[in-house]
Amino acid sequence: MDTAISIAGDDLTFAQAKEVFEETLGRSISQTFGAVGGVVRCMTKELDPMFAYFAAVAFGADIPTLR
Repeated sequence: MDTAISIAGDDLTFAQAKEVFEETLGRSISQTFGAVGGVVRCMTKELDPMFAYFAAVAFGADIPTLR
């Protein structure tokens, strides 16, 4: 099968997602530091290529067209 289907919800900045999270749940969202995320990515061999793929393809969904 040579078909890919993109699944998309929205394209939010962290600040926008934080605002929605806090309005919805009534509490703040926790945020980790980039260094911690980098260490986790290096320690888990599947995460680094996965996030590199996401960054390169940008999930493949055309959000403006979908809106």
